[in-house]
Formats: sequence, C-alpha cells, structure tokens
Amino acid sequence: MKTKLFLMTLMLFLMVKMMRSAVITHPCMLHTASDIIRVRTLLDIAPWSDAYTHLEASSYAQSTYTEHTSALLDGYLKRMDASNWGPNGKIAQYEDYSNYTAAMRDAAAAYQLALRYQISGNTDYADAAVSVLNAWADNCKGILMLDGYTNNIPDPNEYLINIQAYQFANAAELLRDYDGWDATDFADFQTWMKNTFYTVARLFLENHHGNIGNMHYWLNWDLASLTAVLSIGILCDDENLIDYAISYFKTNTTEVGYVRNAIPYLHQDDNSNELLGQCEESGRDQGHATLCVALLGAF
Repeated sequence: MKTKLFLMTLMLFLMVKMMRSAVITHPCMLHTASDIIRVRTLLDIAPWSDAYTHLEASSYAQSTYTEHTSALLDGYLKRMDASNWGPNGKIAQYEDYSNYTAAMRDAAAAYQLALRYQISGNTDYADAAVSVLNAWADNCKGILMLDGYTNNIPDPNEYLINIQAYQFANAAELLRDYDGWDATDFADFQTWMKNTFYTVARLFLENHHGNIGNMHYWLNWDLASLTAVLSIGILCDDENLIDYAISYFKTNTTEVGYVRNAIPYLHQDDNSNELLGQCEESGRDQGHATLCVALLGAF
C-alpha cells in the first residue's frame, strides 16, 4: 500500500512538473510570440498604427539611445531620502543617494527598443537594447547595502527599486533568442538580475523590513517585489521563484500582497453586472492608486 501511494505521489509530482515546463514557452511575460505576430499584421490599421507611431517617436526607442550607468558613482543603485542622505545628511559622501532614476530610464529604453525590434525586425534596435542591458550587468554592483541596518538596507525606499526589475526582465525576454546577444552575456544578465533584484525582493517579502506580518507597508511595496520575483523566475527558467511569487499572491494571508488583502473590496457595476475590484491603495493619491493597477496587471 505504501509503495502504491508513493508511486501515485511520484506520478502526480512528475505530471505537475511537466505541466509547469510546458507553460514556460518564451517569450511569455507581457508578450508572447503570437502577440507580436498579430501586431505586425495590424500596423496599417488604426488604432494600432497610431500606437506604433507613438512608439517610434519615443526618445527611449531610438537606436542612438545610450545608457546611464555612469550615474552610479560607486557602482551601486540607491534610492534614499534626501533629508537623511543628501549633502547635509548623515552620510554626505553619497552624492548619488537617489540614482535609481538611471535604471528607470534605461529599463524603459531597453524594453521599448526590444519591442520595436520585435515588431519591425530592425536589428539596430536590438543592438541598442542589448548594449543597455549588458552595461547594467557589467557596471552595476547591485543595490546599496550597509552593515548595521535592517536587512542591511540603509533606507527602506531602496526596496522600491524593484519596480524596474520586471521592465528589465521583459526587455531581456524579448531579446533572449536574438543572435546578436552573446549567450555568455545573456547568462551574465540573468545572474545580475537575480543577485541585484531577487535578493532584495526576497528580503522584503520575508520580513517587510522588520515589520513582520503587520501589513505595515502598502500594496505597491509588495507588488514591486512580487513582479520582480515572478519576472526573474520566468527569465531564468527558475520554477522555485515562479512558485514562490504565485503562492505568496494566492496564499500568504498575513501580508498585503495576498490577493484578498490587495483587493479587499468588490463592487458590482450596475451597467455590466460585473464585479469591480478596489485596490488596497484606492483613495490615496492618483499616482499610488493607479500604480497598483499597473503592477497587478503586470503580475
């Protein structure tokens, strides 16, 4: 009986593994291969043509775009409050105490360039995107960590740098099969993504900067880390990361990133009879409330 039960359990485990492996058909984040093929067939039809014209006009989607890793004066990403870390702050040597905007701009550019390459087939855009991604893997040492602070994170705002992680990951996902991206460089980029963003995201999700289980941080904080973990798991074919992010969202009832805490209220629309979800940050300022929608959508 024990042998039969063991064999049945083993068969179920293997079936689940096979199902999960079948799901990861690259690219499979914000865009699939069929999505890209479909868009190519619609470029002469509005509103798709208008949207593509808008992409072509973006300053972030030009093959002449150059990366901004030089903003990281010591090689580390930082997002620290000016009152504590600025020129008059307690650690005045960090002139670049809020340099994360370099990653914000370059992640947007790498993604838009990769998308433009996929739609147009012009490798100039792919080469420009690859140049941006390689520069970050080569020149960024990670997010600044210092001894003596919770999780060695000197300012909790640094956890929010992870908002850029899924954007970097989506760019790389669209370029993973591009012949012009050296396989070693791609592997280095995967490693950089894990070491830089996953490490910090997992720290935050495990203990919320020391505020364990009390929902001290608002929804966007969890979503920044969850999108980072999920996208890095897909990019790196790491099923453990994928499972962790999905399980956290579906079952971790003690934190705000749990789906029922993230969307605590449902309202029936009188016109459609559909249910509308209200995010945990609804009623706050527009930027925070709409960021929840964007990050939940990406997740």
